[in-house]
Amino acid sequence: MVEYLGYLAAALVLLQTSMRQMLALRVFALASNLVFITYGYLGDLEPVMFLHLMLLPLNTWQIWALVRPEHAETPMAANLPSAPALPACPQPDLRTVKARRRGPQRMRRTM
Repeated sequence: MVEYLGYLAAALVLLQTSMRQMLALRVFALASNLVFITYGYLGDLEPVMFLHLMLLPLNTWQIWALVRPEHAETPMAANLPSAPALPACPQPDLRTVKARRRGPQRMRRTM
């Protein structure tokens, strides 16, 4: 019985990697986390159980971030805090910048 849970969880991970939409990927990841937690508990596989106990809130948070109402209305960049505006600075004259890079001009010898 426990082995079948492991196979089911592995199949869910396999399906998860074939998803093209992020929401479907996260839902399958959440389902595989639940099955792996059960598998780890019943099979006395503590590392598997603890790993998926840590991944479960992460996938839940990501699903919530995908389905919350403001996510659908605004692009992702609009949710980021904007940087304060910089004061207006005069643009340097490119001729003087290039001249400074060259250094002092040497006098040519003409004969």
